[in-house]
Amino acid sequence: MTTTRTLAPGSATDLGALTARDLMRPVAGVIAEDATLREVVARFVSGGCRHLLVLDRDGRCAGVLAPRHVAQAPARGRAEPGPPNSRSRRRRGSCGCPRRGLAWVGGSARPRRRRTMPFCKTRDGVEIFYKDWGSGRPVVFIHGWPLSGDAWQSQLKAVADAGYRGIAHDRRGHGRSTPVYDGYDWDTFADDLNDLITGLDLRDVTLVAHSMGGGELARYIGRHGTGRLHSAVLLSAITPLMLQGPNNPEGVPNEVFQQLKQGIVAERSQFWHETAVVFFGANRDGNKVTQGNKDEFWYMAMQETVEGGVACVDAFANTDFTDDLKKFDVPTLIVHGDDDQVVPIDATAHKSVKIIPDATLKVYPGGAHGLVLVPGYKEQFDKDLLDFLAK
Repeated sequence: MTTTRTLAPGSATDLGALTARDLMRPVAGVIAEDATLREVVARFVSGGCRHLLVLDRDGRCAGVLAPRHVAQAPARGRAEPGPPNSRSRRRRGSCGCPRRGLAWVGGSARPRRRRTMPFCKTRDGVEIFYKDWGSGRPVVFIHGWPLSGDAWQSQLKAVADAGYRGIAHDRRGHGRSTPVYDGYDWDTFADDLNDLITGLDLRDVTLVAHSMGGGELARYIGRHGTGRLHSAVLLSAITPLMLQGPNNPEGVPNEVFQQLKQGIVAERSQFWHETAVVFFGANRDGNKVTQGNKDEFWYMAMQETVEGGVACVDAFANTDFTDDLKKFDVPTLIVHGDDDQVVPIDATAHKSVKIIPDATLKVYPGGAHGLVLVPGYKEQFDKDLLDFLAK
């Protein structure tokens, strides 16, 4: 028989005390008698009341209490939770990243900590979401347009399994980061990256950047130097210049960039479906592109803000990163497919390798722009990346 109970002051038990069997059992929700907060108490039923999982108004876990702490709820001793979807009251570290911990109900004993969603708050208040896997020398992945840090899932696992610390963030306006209206320029992107690196106090870092992320990497070095860096990797990167002109005849005509912006504004969902084909080279005979590749591209692209999508086109179309590339003084691996229909290799990789002092170019025959996600090329890149990291 289910009994309604309320919470009294006391410390929370270790989350590890809950077994897999406990978590699979039915949960009953009741309202606590404390009318001030009206917390929802979910009781795990396992041969009696073994543990109580406390949820706040937003449905987030606030703690776990053992039966000896179950009694009449007090009227004081609780912190008022923030409004729905607010992170304003989360405890944060020096970079704005939420500290790991449990809120507790009254009492003086502090409960064990738990993991929370990792965000880094930038100098202008934007919250940058990031994944942080493994331990060891850090490898920071910078995604391309219009994707998110999820594009690096395979590489994050590969480096973490190999004994490195893999970190991948969502650029502002992309993925789970703050969907801002402005700030889509290279100096801002580079400063966001610097906020993440310094906030997490990362040193001896290898930066790995894809496509538009190459511009972010280049501008980071241009503005903040290489004091915290070990090496760099440019994959299908837009550097040094994308726009076609008298001094860059191999570049992309301006009309193409205007069509990209028009497609985003007109009907972005269909536009991203169509763009995925060229992005992965699914229009080439004998390609190994899967439907999953195209679906994943569409899903990540739809998380990007409309303004971010349009503004980023202007940013990567018109910016010349030559001066930034000249400031590279760390070993740099450049990887590019010779069938990239989005970022032509002759306008980018073949020129970057001549500008960066200590650079090595690897060309993937038949490789498309999004090769890092395509079966076959993905495994090849993972191997080349790990070999480069080991040097």
